[in-house]
Amino acid sequence: MTLRLFVIALALLFLGGCASRSPMSSFYVLSPVVGKAEPANAGFLVGIGLVRLPDYLNRSQLVRRSSDSRLEVDEFNRWGGDLTQNIQDVLAENLSRLLGSDRILTYPWSGAIKVSRQLALDIRRFEAGPGREVVLDLQWRLFDPARDELIALANEHIVVPMQGEDSTAMVRAQNAALAELSRRLAGVLVRSNDQR
Repeated sequence: MTLRLFVIALALLFLGGCASRSPMSSFYVLSPVVGKAEPANAGFLVGIGLVRLPDYLNRSQLVRRSSDSRLEVDEFNRWGGDLTQNIQDVLAENLSRLLGSDRILTYPWSGAIKVSRQLALDIRRFEAGPGREVVLDLQWRLFDPARDELIALANEHIVVPMQGEDSTAMVRAQNAALAELSRRLAGVLVRSNDQR
């Protein structure tokens, strides 16, 4: 009798656990948002990469900053792929549109391909903060691989207000931050081409 009651109680617990559903995960990707531009005399071949992320961002979950020293990792809102590759792809598409050129590659490319300019980025922050804004902090470096020469180097701090508080609003603001970075990098690339 006791064994029968135990089996019934266990079955009820199992059925109750099956009935309660965990929240569904949502998946996000970054997207290019800049419009097409007239060709800007960028006939050289540009390589985007390496792009490096801090360890706390190099994960599948979306990350927010709730204070200067506290991070929140969202288990149910995730990136739909590798975030580093997604950032490279979006920068390449944005630059292609801004420069009116299809000669933009993402890392890694074949050793037989000789790029004229290579952009490397060390991203330090790229998440929403407590003030309903996305912050993108990074250092970029522009190289001339043929001459093994550093052409330019700069730190960027880009802040984009979020139009809402949910993950969709955060990703849209991140798209806008990458678009602003792309505009700045396009200007640097055009100037470097003019100096050749």
